[in-house]
Amino acid sequence: PNIDSFLGESLYFDGYFNHTAATFRGLRGQLTSSYQTEGGYYRTNDGLGQISGEKLRKKLAGNLVSVPQILEKNGFHTYFLSAHERKEQLNLMLETLEFGSVFGADDFYEGAQRLTDRQLFSVLKELVSGGRLRQPYFLGLYNIGTHLGQNSPDEKYGSGKNTLLNTIRNFDDAFGRFWSSVRDRKDLAVILTADHAAYPSDLYNLTFGTQRSYFADRIPFAVWTGGTGHRVIDAGGRNSLDFAPTLLQMMGIKN
Repeated sequence: PNIDSFLGESLYFDGYFNHTAATFRGLRGQLTSSYQTEGGYYRTNDGLGQISGEKLRKKLAGNLVSVPQILEKNGFHTYFLSAHERKEQLNLMLETLEFGSVFGADDFYEGAQRLTDRQLFSVLKELVSGGRLRQPYFLGLYNIGTHLGQNSPDEKYGSGKNTLLNTIRNFDDAFGRFWSSVRDRKDLAVILTADHAAYPSDLYNLTFGTQRSYFADRIPFAVWTGGTGHRVIDAGGRNSLDFAPTLLQMMGIKN
C-alpha cells in the first residue's frame, strides 16, 4: 500500500528491467551505466565480496566515470547508506565509485553488522531530517531485508508462513514510515528503484505463479519530487543501463 501510494504520486517508468545481477554488478552497473564482468561471490572465492580490500581497490578504482563523480563536479555532496557494517567489501566497492562518504550499519548502531529494513529507513529519516548531510546532496541507499532467504523480523504478511511475502510486507512498512515523514517536502526528490530483479527461487515462482528461470525481470523506477504529480512513461523494455543518463538529464547535467 505504501509503495502503491508513492507510485501514484510519482513519475513512473513502466516496462523497465534490470540489465545485470546481482548486487555488486547491479549497483556498480547502474551508477556507471556499464556492463560489469566482476560479480560479488564465486565458488572459487575470488569475487569482489571475497578478495581483500587492497585487491578490490586496485581492480576497480578509477577505471570508470560514475554518477557520484559527476555530481561532485557539479556542486553536490554525495553519500551512500549501506545496510552492511562499515568494513564490508560492498562498501569498499562503493568507495571506489568516489562517493564523498559511505555509511555502514555500525555508524548508527554500535557493533551492528546489518540493519533491518526498519532500522535502515529510520536512519534515512534521521539523515534527511537532520543536519548531517551538506546541501545539496545525493544519497544512495541499499537494503538487504528483501534478499533471497530472508524473513521479516518485524512485519508479517497474513499468517506469516510465507517468508518472501513477509519481507515484501516489511519493506513496504519501513518505506512507508519514511515516506510519510517527507511527503510534504518541496525541496526533496525521492527515487525508488532496485539493483536487480528478484532471484527466481522455487518459493518466488510458487508464490507468484511464474516459471521464470533467469535473473532478469521488470524492476521499479519511480521519481517523486514534491508536487509534480503522477505520470507513467513506457520504458519499452529499456533497462538499468539507462539509469545514470536518465538521472543526469533530469538534473540538467549534460556532457
